[in-house]
Amino acid sequence: MEKVTDWIKYTVRWPLYFNVYRPIKYWVQRQVRGFSDDETWGLNTTLGKLMLPRFRRYRELNKGIHCVFWSKTKSGRLTKKQEQKALAAQKKAHDDVEFFLLMLSEGCDTESSVFNKKRYKAGKEFFINNLETFWW
Repeated sequence: MEKVTDWIKYTVRWPLYFNVYRPIKYWVQRQVRGFSDDETWGLNTTLGKLMLPRFRRYRELNKGIHCVFWSKTKSGRLTKKQEQKALAAQKKAHDDVEFFLLMLSEGCDTESSVFNKKRYKAGKEFFINNLETFWW
């Protein structure tokens, strides 16, 4: 009898719950509140998915240049050589931020040995320190 109840539990009940009930429940939650419970378990992934396309569009609109950089060049404080060097550093920082957001959106394990920790950390720090200046 125990084998029969286990069979029902694992072959009928759980697949029905995971494949039918939960998707419907989460769909209703998204319609009512705009987000579902499955997003709260991996909030970093949800935020990464939200910010990554917007950050890419921001780079596209600004030609990859941060708005703080423009304020320095317009006032004439940088020479041509300094400007080129700053632009290269800015591009690298933005690439690191994009990498950081991509890793967030994909829910990558930051402890794996294959993971580029230095680039992730640099992107995270730049993003956190400059968050307020990214958007107009």
